[in-house]
Amino acid sequence: MVESGAIVDHGLKPVSGAVFVLAGGVLLACLLAYGVGLNGPLFFDDVPNLLNNDLVQIDGKTLDDWRIAALSSESGLFYRPVAMFTFALNHVAFVGFSAASLKATNVAIHLLLGALLYLFTLALLNTPALRTVRAGAYPTQFIALLAASIWLLHPIHVSTVLYAVQRMAQLSALFTLAGLLVYTRYRLRWADVGAGPGELVAASIWLVLLGLLASLSKENGALMPWLIAVVEVTLFRGTWRGQAPLRLVGLGWCVLLLPLVLVAIIVMVSPDAFSGRFGRREFTLEERLLTQARVLWQYLSWLLVPNILDMGFFQDDIPISRGLLSPFTTLLALLAWAGVLIATLLWRQRFPLLAFALLFYLVAHSMESTVFPLDMVFEHRNYLPSMGFAVLAAVALCRGVTCFNRVPLRTVVGVIFAILLALLVVRTYAWRDEMTLARFEVI
Repeated sequence: MVESGAIVDHGLKPVSGAVFVLAGGVLLACLLAYGVGLNGPLFFDDVPNLLNNDLVQIDGKTLDDWRIAALSSESGLFYRPVAMFTFALNHVAFVGFSAASLKATNVAIHLLLGALLYLFTLALLNTPALRTVRAGAYPTQFIALLAASIWLLHPIHVSTVLYAVQRMAQLSALFTLAGLLVYTRYRLRWADVGAGPGELVAASIWLVLLGLLASLSKENGALMPWLIAVVEVTLFRGTWRGQAPLRLVGLGWCVLLLPLVLVAIIVMVSPDAFSGRFGRREFTLEERLLTQARVLWQYLSWLLVPNILDMGFFQDDIPISRGLLSPFTTLLALLAWAGVLIATLLWRQRFPLLAFALLFYLVAHSMESTVFPLDMVFEHRNYLPSMGFAVLAAVALCRGVTCFNRVPLRTVVGVIFAILLALLVVRTYAWRDEMTLARFEVI
């Protein structure tokens, strides 16, 4: 747990040589690990969206072809034109679709997200709630790099990076994270000296633009304002010019709770607005919500204890919750989430980073793990939600090593990185060809 109490540097010092070396090592390890699976199969949603989609397979010579390619997907409410545009770019740049070119681009996006997560973590550690957090004697640059490295090397992301069409999820996460970084960097200044109308307008324009790019990559991008509210409520707490006026504190909580209120109003006014969409599913709205309470714990266990024998592209063996006691773990999962949320609210002042990570995780999962008639389980849904826990893990690791002071941090970090890298390589090796992947999935 991370408590208030001491001082951390602001992360504005020049990057040390040791941080450069570690960053280079992680980058090389990530490239080599994912390189194993670049020639793996294109399958499932890759086929209708890419291989059988003549509209996206353009030569780039006609301007209108780019527009048609961008709108050539039938996925989602907005057709995800930003993601489809990048697939068209792939086709033009490499004169056709190949597994290696598509997946190599996904790996590049993955690494770019790691760099953004590094910058975002640096900004988070300077927020009013975390400026007084002691994570040992370690500089914020090291903590931020540790968070980004844990996220980059985590094996749960293999089925996002090496599944070509999930670039949609990657790009949505990329622009969402960029928006969160822009907000946090602006907000750090406002917390100290406030802001004039011009700066507020400039920030708003950037956030609207990045929000649109995120939403037009995949609909999850529409969650960016809600995630901003999480950052505001847990880490800024309405601080403006060194003070925390009640109206700003209240505004943050209103924005955080607004989506829940809107969903409740929709359900009361039109009870079939969500449940009526489940006619073609083997489960009802109520059964999906009950099951997701268990699934969210399952996701969390994969993040904290990455057991790759439990992970996989298909998760059809997870039983549907038909009632509170069918299976009985449904009730336990609901009670556990209720307890976690209550504890988070009660202890948010003492453990701000824990509150941030939990709320960030739940909000980032809210679109695909609640009222919409989607498949029950997919690993790629953790791509963005896992970032909050990566930051929490990095700070908790540094703090834990400092408190016990028995094992050098470099040894602990080395062991963790070695385990994550080994698990990552095993999973990417399984994605190297269709037969190996099928065998892994069956096992």
